[in-house]
Amino acid sequence: MRNPLLLAPVFLLFLSTVLPSVAAESPVHGTLDTIGSGEDTVSVLKLWGTPYEMGYAHGKLCADRVQAFSARIVTAMCLGMGLQPSDLDKAWERMRPFVAPRYLEEMRGLADGAGVDLKLVERAHAVPDVSEFHCTFFAAWGAATRDGHLHQIRALDYATQAGIQNEPALIVYQPKGRNPFVTVGWLGFIGCVTGMNAQHIALSEIGEHFSDEVETLEGEPMPFLMRRVLEDASSLQSALEIFRQAHRTSSYLYCVSDAKIPSARALRTSRDFCYDYAPEE
Repeated sequence: MRNPLLLAPVFLLFLSTVLPSVAAESPVHGTLDTIGSGEDTVSVLKLWGTPYEMGYAHGKLCADRVQAFSARIVTAMCLGMGLQPSDLDKAWERMRPFVAPRYLEEMRGLADGAGVDLKLVERAHAVPDVSEFHCTFFAAWGAATRDGHLHQIRALDYATQAGIQNEPALIVYQPKGRNPFVTVGWLGFIGCVTGMNAQHIALSEIGEHFSDEVETLEGEPMPFLMRRVLEDASSLQSALEIFRQAHRTSSYLYCVSDAKIPSARALRTSRDFCYDYAPEE
C-alpha cells in the first residue's frame, strides 16, 4: 500500500496548477435571454451585484455583440458628425470627472468581460452628448387615456444607417442598495436613454441645441444622469430634484413621470437652466 504522505507533494502540485485558473474566472452575475422572433427579437439581459460584477456579466454574456456595438456606433457616428475617434476621447476626458465612480467601475467590468479596450467603451458612451438628435416623447393619463393609467413613450430618432438598432435589449438591473430598474437600449451600453424603475418612475428624453453659450461637456453625461435618476429616485419630486441639482452638459428635454400618482413633468434643460413644466403649462 502506498504511503499517503508520499502523494501529498503531487496533490499540492495539482492544486497549485488548477486552482489559480479556477480563481481567475470571475462569477457571472447575470443571465441572457430573448423575447420575440425574427426581426422582432429583443435580448433580455438581467444583471445584479456590484457595479463591476454587473459590467463584467454584461460583457461576458454578450462579448461579440458588445464588441460589434461599440465599434459600429463609434465608426458610424464619427462619420456622420465628421469627427475622429480622438475627438470622442477629448470629450470623454472633459465629462469623466462628473461620472459617478460606480459607472466607471461598471464600464471597466464591461470591457474586461467582453475582452475589449476600455477606451472603445468610453468612446461609445461619449457619443450621446456629442451628438444631438431630435427624438420624440409624450406622457398621458387620466381622461387622456382609455384606462386612466399613465402611458409614456420615447422614440429614438437616430438614423438607421448607424446600425445601433441591430442589438436592441431590455437590460434589467438589480444594483446593490439601489432601485431595481430596466432600460430600453442596446447590448454594450450601460447608460440610459429611456427606462423605468421599481418605484414606477419612467424617463424619456429628446436632444436639443438652444445655443453654444448654454452648453458644455464639463458635466454629467445625459445617459448617466438618467440612469442615476432611475437608481435613486422614488418619487416624481425626488427625480426632478436630481435633474435640477445635476452638473448638466448639453441642451436636453426630459419627460419624467410617476405612475403611482399618476402625473408627469416636462423639463427643458441646459448647463445653465432647468425649467419645469406642469401638465397645464
